[in-house]
Amino acid sequence: MMISKETFAKHRERIVAAAAKLFRARELDAVRVADIMKSVGLTHGGFYNHFSSKEDLATVACEAACAIGDERSILAVEAGASLRAFVTSYLSEAHVKNAGDGCVFAALGSEAARADRPIRKALTEGMNARFERVGRMFSGSPKQRRAKAIATLSSLIGALTLARITTDDELAEEILATVAASISDES
Repeated sequence: MMISKETFAKHRERIVAAAAKLFRARELDAVRVADIMKSVGLTHGGFYNHFSSKEDLATVACEAACAIGDERSILAVEAGASLRAFVTSYLSEAHVKNAGDGCVFAALGSEAARADRPIRKALTEGMNARFERVGRMFSGSPKQRRAKAIATLSSLIGALTLARITTDDELAEEILATVAASISDES
């Protein structure tokens, strides 16, 4: 049965969105193509009409996850959100508990470091875009703003990762609060 180009595009979009969420929630290697296709109500066989491999999908899904995160930082910057508001939102309990909808770098960082080059390239491009957006929250030269964005995001991602690792809720809260307090509007 033939489907329209519009339906095909919608299916692909749903597959990418589901993969981006599942990869962040469970990691790249833990998600099977069948899991992704089942989550969008399509058959496993239809996957290869959209993607040549799971790696191909993972690359596109990482690009999509980066774009979603960058969109959030764009909205924060355009809305004039303070760095404090951005930090508070990023280091929230909801973000800790919801990796599937959260930051792709915190969710996939250590695993992605060992992933194939196309996935790492997609994440590198997303990372650079995020540094650019967050850098707009700081004053100084472009080089100074970028350095502040790199330091800030590295602290945020590290804190979120550590808070997710621990089984001790008090320790998780302490990590988040300590890092939040260490990042000031003048960072």
